[in-house]
Amino acid sequence: MNETQYCSAEENLERRHRLQRLMKASGLQACLITQNVGLYYWTGSMQTGYLFIPERGEPTYYVRRSLSRATRESAARTAPLGSLRSFGDALCRDYPKLFAEGRRPAVGADLDVLPAQLFLRLQEGGAECGAAGWLGHHAASTFGEVGRRDRADREGGQSGRGRSRPGARPHTGRHDGA
Repeated sequence: MNETQYCSAEENLERRHRLQRLMKASGLQACLITQNVGLYYWTGSMQTGYLFIPERGEPTYYVRRSLSRATRESAARTAPLGSLRSFGDALCRDYPKLFAEGRRPAVGADLDVLPAQLFLRLQEGGAECGAAGWLGHHAASTFGEVGRRDRADREGGQSGRGRSRPGARPHTGRHDGA
């Protein structure tokens, strides 16, 4: 897979495992990455699409444009991204345990930069499997907190405001210093 080798396969796997440990500690069952910088960091590709990373298991990069290029470049499994309204149903098919019986998992997302219209369109998906509203049910803006926790964990847990601590809650999108 990954023709470009933006980082080693081992480094990519370690990044994902760190994120999955932080998601578990924060009570998140999955993470949705929509921004180009995040897509590149996690996949090695910046094709138009979304990356879904479950707390356990393999991520999937759902790509709208240039699926063939994303497949060549990406460290993650790639799949075509159909309409936004069918995206939730695709997640239900690809992650049946996570969305079993209409369950709505807690999904971290980059809500601080995700356009409201896109959020609402993503939220509509999942009606076929009973998970409509899957993104809005327990969404949390995680990337500021996850990044701070990741750095703190790598530095021994002693760096500043975002240091990892037992019982810490995920960032909820407030940017007022509270």
